[in-house]
Amino acid sequence: MKKLCLFLIAILTLMLVFTGCGGSNPNQPGNVKVNVGDAGKVSVNNDGKIKMETSLGNSEISVDTGKGVSLPEGYSEKILPVYKDSKIIATNKTKSDGKDIYSISCVSNTDAKQVYEYYKDTLKNMQSAFDSSSEGSYMLSGLIDNNSVMVIISSDAGVYGYKTLLNLTLQIGQ
Repeated sequence: MKKLCLFLIAILTLMLVFTGCGGSNPNQPGNVKVNVGDAGKVSVNNDGKIKMETSLGNSEISVDTGKGVSLPEGYSEKILPVYKDSKIIATNKTKSDGKDIYSISCVSNTDAKQVYEYYKDTLKNMQSAFDSSSEGSYMLSGLIDNNSVMVIISSDAGVYGYKTLLNLTLQIGQ
């Protein structure tokens, strides 16, 4: 996850350096908009939200800047709940082929196996289920009410000082 955040920051920095600002609001310091030609537009604001608009679709990414991250609008915890003892560190909402796709990254001090057992029980009615585990890493995926879900859980004491890293992916409709 750290690598992904660093990669996104590096790309945004390079875009700022090589393309210049497409405009910003001087009354809101920290907000930046960049026009990246035919590729689309990227805007970054001071609450950690990054919006990308391209001809292929739009994406909104939120990264923890110390203020916390909330779930993106439209995400359904009824389909794929966020583990109760976790902290959301990043979110992404993308539209692909007209379908909303949500990615949620969390950390927790609960052991990875316990988090896995929670999701295994919570998602027990999942169709076309796939369940895999290997030395502290777990993955569950399948369909719930025609929505694709995937849960990846790993033991990783290096992320923000937490024991477990959790990634949730939800695609509304197949």
